[in-house]
Amino acid sequence: MSENDTKKAAILESLQCGSSNTEAYEAAGVKERTFYRWCDKPDFFKQCEAARELGNVTRVARVVDVLYLKALKGDLGAICFYLKNRASRDWKEKQELTLDEDTLNIIRLPAKKPIGTNIVNADASKSEE
Repeated sequence: MSENDTKKAAILESLQCGSSNTEAYEAAGVKERTFYRWCDKPDFFKQCEAARELGNVTRVARVVDVLYLKALKGDLGAICFYLKNRASRDWKEKQELTLDEDTLNIIRLPAKKPIGTNIVNADASKSEE
């Protein structure tokens, strides 16, 4: 295995562990320009993409673990967040309303005139006489 192959393997391993591109090529002792030149080759680019996807799964799993541990320690925010996202069917803030025909009829009622409007009109008609 050549030195370049060894460095490429180190980059892929770092990406799989959740490192960024920069962290990966710096840890392997590769210059940025060299890394992106290697990425111009379709095979290495595909390998990097696959490694980044696996790395993303790794990072998300770590965050989920930390969130879960915080929830177990009684952190209310972590508890709420975890339940809303992991058991959203039973734990949600959104309220669902169903309207039956009676409720719709109440909503459709015409607006009533304010109290006292007829009295004002009656006084106005007396002054016209």
